[in-house]
Parts: sequence; C-alpha cells; structure tokens
Amino acid sequence: MSGTQAKASPSDIRISNITAAFEQLFPATQMSRANIGKLIGLSRFTTSEVTGEMVDNRILRELGPDNREGRGKRSQVLAIDTDFWRIVSVRPVESDARQRSAGGSFRQNRGPHRASRRPWLQRR
Repeated sequence: MSGTQAKASPSDIRISNITAAFEQLFPATQMSRANIGKLIGLSRFTTSEVTGEMVDNRILRELGPDNREGRGKRSQVLAIDTDFWRIVSVRPVESDARQRSAGGSFRQNRGPHRASRRPWLQRR
C-alpha cells in the first residue's frame, strides 16, 4: 500500500475550521469576519457558518460592522467573548523539591511573602 490518507470527516473539518478561526483572534485580536475567512482560506459561506456557530455558542461576539472605506455590505467585526469565557494560561515550573534534588540553589528567605503582592493568595 502506498501512502494513502483517510478522508477527513465533516466533523473533523468543522473542528479544524473553528480552531483556525479561534487562533486568528486569540488572545485579544478583533477582526472582521471577511478577514478571518481570507486568512484561513475559507469561502464566504463557510466563514459565515463557522463564525456564526461560534457566536451562537458564545465563543465569539460581534462588535459591530467594520469601518472600512468603500462600497458594499460591511462585515461584522468579531472578538473572543471575554464577557462569557475566562481564559487562563499556565506556565509549568519546576517544584522547589525537584530543583534541590537537581542541585539547584534553594533560598529560604525570598523577601516579602508572595501572597502580599497577590491579594487573591492571602489567607483569610
């Protein structure tokens, strides 16, 4: 058998299109529906279907028509719906125990307690 690939299912293509649209707007970009379609290579109909589903599911929100010059219907400007979703990214770091076992330096006195700089970490 030569290098044949399985045909992608419609749901796989839909997920791929949703992911591509989300990646254009993440973390805090605003872009017209038309520009999203151009950047990810989708037809106007497919772009409208994909972004419409994302708006319905509160992944994206419409900010209003774009303010470009020229004739024709204005495209809706879209952004991630941060009123509905909260996105948190985490950067894993080595634990102090792992640092000590690897020969890293470990200092007990690190200055002001970290919670004093972050009120949400303070004990009640």
